[in-house]
Amino acid sequence: MMLIVRRISYFAYIVLRRIARWKYRESNVKRSRLLVWPPASNLEELNDIVDWIAWYIPAQSGLSVTLVGTPALAAERGYSMPAEVTFLTRIADESFETVLIHKHTVRCSLEALERFNAKLECIDKRFFTYHESVAFQRIYALHDTVSLSDTRKKLEEVSRKNYEFLYSRYKGCQRAFVLGTGPSIQQIFHIDVSQDDLVIACNSLVKNQKVFSYARPAVLTFADPVFHFGRSAYAQQFREHLASLSSDTNVFFIVPPEHGLLLALHYPSLISRLIVLPVSPEFNLPTPENRKVQVADNIMTLYMLPVASAMAQEVYVIGADGRAQADNYFWKHDQDSQYGNLMKTAVDAHPSFFRDRDYKAYFKHHCDTMEALISQGERRGVRYYSVSSSTIPALRQRAWERHGPREQLANGA
Repeated sequence: MMLIVRRISYFAYIVLRRIARWKYRESNVKRSRLLVWPPASNLEELNDIVDWIAWYIPAQSGLSVTLVGTPALAAERGYSMPAEVTFLTRIADESFETVLIHKHTVRCSLEALERFNAKLECIDKRFFTYHESVAFQRIYALHDTVSLSDTRKKLEEVSRKNYEFLYSRYKGCQRAFVLGTGPSIQQIFHIDVSQDDLVIACNSLVKNQKVFSYARPAVLTFADPVFHFGRSAYAQQFREHLASLSSDTNVFFIVPPEHGLLLALHYPSLISRLIVLPVSPEFNLPTPENRKVQVADNIMTLYMLPVASAMAQEVYVIGADGRAQADNYFWKHDQDSQYGNLMKTAVDAHPSFFRDRDYKAYFKHHCDTMEALISQGERRGVRYYSVSSSTIPALRQRAWERHGPREQLANGA
């Protein structure tokens, strides 16, 4: 019942957001400031808002944000604010371009719409599904500062060069290995991986130094707004491993454009290793001339399989174990390739992402997408094999033991 109520509230907000954008365009008044609304009511709330801004709207973005609260609240925090934040006890000038709703109710959105005649964007972490965790993408799209524009241009140039290099290095290779984070990833140690093979790893596999040392991936790809680009200790630990990996290897990082922009703002040293691939509604195997991929909800179908299929004749999937009927989460992970002790920090930072998730429906959609993508690749002459057992039908039907080529994969280890 509560999920239905939240859905209704979400759709009401979407309608109000569209009205707000229409009213703002009709006003013909150009502004550039952002306001967080309603005013913070206690220190915990204020700290949470400031933490959100510090990660998603850093000073490097060229954006500035106004917060409202009492003098006592500012004093309780010690008057410490990030450079991009202006703290006011009252609003004298109401000319804001976008109002960021941090505590959503339909009434609050209506009040903001009537009072400020500005665009609306909800950043309430308890709002609905993953809306809060991707709000920064819409904010960046609405506020294209000089800093954001320059960083985008640099990212595009670097991405084009990096993907051209990767494509020229591996196009036409015999084998690509796609490495997931399931328990069966340990089977990689029984496979002879050569320097001519394209190896693509994903997500928290960056934590598993043994796998990286053995398989030597050319690509690490990740795109989750909570686990990789969120503001929890989980995501922070992931990014620290990412920065460490970048300094030790020549691996490329494939990410979505807006996520790449956020990463570049905080970690400029990573820019030289980034490849941003935009999404499209249409199926496409990315080439240097057209780097788009079809939109998908999972990293395997978003980037891993499309990139592997664009370059290799045979694609071997390892560590995509799928989901058991009794699982109450997405699926099980390899313990050495997951930050299990930090999972609670991700839940606390983005509660609605987990609260409103239907894991069974997500898995079914993932299975359908996997079958459609692999079928498209097969029509283009690519062959697919699942080296490890999987509950994903598309992979189970293409088990290497049943359909694999005569060449031996095992190295006898």
